[in-house]
Amino acid sequence: MSSTQERATALAAAGRYSESVHEASRALRRLGRDPTPTAVLARARLCCLLGRSLETLCQHREAARAYARALREVRALPPSTADVRRCLAEALADAGRLARLQDDFETAESLLGQADDVAKTLPEPDRVRATTLNEIGVLCKYTERFSEAESAYREALSILVSVHGEDSPALASLYHNLGGLEHARGRPSEGEAFARKSVALRSGALGEAHPVVAQDQAALAAILDECGQRQEAEALYRAALRTFENAFGPVHYEIAVNLGNLATLLAERGAWNEAEEAYRGAIHIEESILGPHATGVALTANNLAALLARTGKAHEAEIWYARALATFESVLGPAHSHTVGCREDLSALRARPTG
Repeated sequence: MSSTQERATALAAAGRYSESVHEASRALRRLGRDPTPTAVLARARLCCLLGRSLETLCQHREAARAYARALREVRALPPSTADVRRCLAEALADAGRLARLQDDFETAESLLGQADDVAKTLPEPDRVRATTLNEIGVLCKYTERFSEAESAYREALSILVSVHGEDSPALASLYHNLGGLEHARGRPSEGEAFARKSVALRSGALGEAHPVVAQDQAALAAILDECGQRQEAEALYRAALRTFENAFGPVHYEIAVNLGNLATLLAERGAWNEAEEAYRGAIHIEESILGPHATGVALTANNLAALLARTGKAHEAEIWYARALATFESVLGPAHSHTVGCREDLSALRARPTG
């Protein structure tokens, strides 16, 4: 690995993603079009690193190009060595994760399935297989295949424990996701221990001010809010927002998600004007990053509609519910819990007596 590649990797690990993009791009230019297998593999790895930093910065179109190039580069090599197959599995998993973020669940399923098939050919245990299983688990959670998600997460956890031991920061993402899975299942109290372990492991390794630690804090906050521990939850949300704003500026997907979650907490304690403002701010950011028809936008729109209905703004609430429902039906399908819940809330609103 060249010194420039090492710097790019270290900068990404430190949460300095824009600088990592710069260094990875420099390293790619230096490699040029060298056709030797070593150079081709190095370019593929750099493209994955570049794509992950761009993805974190919400530059999804540029990230997609980087992952596509990584796949072109690595597929040009014979898959005869574990290093080549490992890079191919990583590139497929990266592209699959991005497809899931863009609500393209069918493509995500295909790419992650291919990644897992390749990762299974690697010598065991291998962290790339664990990473791929983790991404499969996230996709299964989003598509409400909760048992499959848990199976994938626990298999990944077993691999990483065998590689790193039980108290390694490398396990933090899986504890984060296991907590999130229990939250999605409606069992937040069972997810709290996982979420707290994720925060403890990652903050101990990276410090409190790292944006990945803020993601863990925000996930814990959502669970605590559901468990009625709202004071701690609000403090965690606000700390996470400060970290995200310092790392990324005022417009970023993580900021939008946390604004929306904070808005829900504020609404629960009756701070309705502040909650409405936070929901609208979250939608504005989400639309600028994901477009108007993304499920992330629909989730926040649905919550805003519920608040508006609660505060006597029925006409505007109906508009937001209808918009959210259209997205849920087209992306998630008619049987998904988000679709069903939104449809029922809209029907209940329309059934209210007027005048």
